[in-house]
Amino acid sequence: MTTNPLVKLGEITSAHGIRGKVKIRSFTASSHDIASYGDLLDEAGRASYRLRFTGEAGGLLIAEIEGIDDRNQAEALRGTGLYVPREQLGDTRPDEYFIHDLIGLTVQLQGGEIFGTVIAAHDFGAGDILEIREEKSGKARMYAFTKAIFPHVSVAERRLVLNPPEVLKVREEDAETGPMS
Repeated sequence: MTTNPLVKLGEITSAHGIRGKVKIRSFTASSHDIASYGDLLDEAGRASYRLRFTGEAGGLLIAEIEGIDDRNQAEALRGTGLYVPREQLGDTRPDEYFIHDLIGLTVQLQGGEIFGTVIAAHDFGAGDILEIREEKSGKARMYAFTKAIFPHVSVAERRLVLNPPEVLKVREEDAETGPMS
């Protein structure tokens, strides 16, 4: 088990065939880069997976996992995240960061008002999403992680700036004033 923070590099999506192969969605810049990190861990950092990539299908990697020999074993791994310790990813340049590094950062509005804290980062397949716990309400909201919505990000300063989409600004104003009569 590792005590270092773990970063998710991919996920097992399904079994492939009857001999224990699996399909993997890679979250690395180039899908095959996931293989360059050696053995991958589960979310708890306990189970270790040694992969051997054998092909691609529908944008997913196909791999054999050491010790997984049949479809039932492979199916049991569906949804398993594949992780590495953060330290294994190395350092970034000053203007670079890993999406995982944003968790815990303070979120400010463009005027400087504290809005909340980043509590999670998600990728549901259409791009990164940041989940933010609002300071005032305690509610968690999700925002697409785009330059337009987050125009300033500084891991060194431990903050990022939120420019909420106009549709949310209008809805919040309506909620404050109530329905029109």
